[in-house]
Amino acid sequence: MKRLLRVLIFNVMLFSSLMICNASGIEKFYINAEIQSNGDIVVEEYFYLNKEYNAVNRTVLYSDYNLPDFNPDSEYYGKSDIHNASDIELMEIRTVDIDPNFNFENINGTLLTEDSRAQYGNFGVYKINYITGGESYDIYIPSQYNKAFYIKYTLKDVVVVHNDIAEIYWSILKDSIK
Repeated sequence: MKRLLRVLIFNVMLFSSLMICNASGIEKFYINAEIQSNGDIVVEEYFYLNKEYNAVNRTVLYSDYNLPDFNPDSEYYGKSDIHNASDIELMEIRTVDIDPNFNFENINGTLLTEDSRAQYGNFGVYKINYITGGESYDIYIPSQYNKAFYIKYTLKDVVVVHNDIAEIYWSILKDSIK
């Protein structure tokens, strides 16, 4: 059942992602999301763009403060604040070779380092911006290097786990990649 749920979520997320990405200059976007037994999701993303840039911004929103408060007495639980993640943990950002047949096994590439003073023209660094309900990553790899991006993070406590089913309400590319 856990594998079936993972496959269903992956298929829904991938379909949604490809629909949005085509308008953003993204050539390919792959995502691997693994639900943990504690309600966390470990997310891996791989993408590359078909436009010129000095840096890329990837915004990950994990909480929607416009959702109504959870009411356990209601017959309808959908789209309430119970579906918000409690936090995000960035695990790594890498630059990797472009591969149209990319898979998430044996990730190679250059591990980038965090630099709060990073700016346009830098290479191999990223900056974290803390925003309401998420984080935004400014990744400094100019397009002239012809590289793809790999990001790995954990969304904390985002899956609502019941005895017989687990549910998730999370928009992967809301305010996505710029």
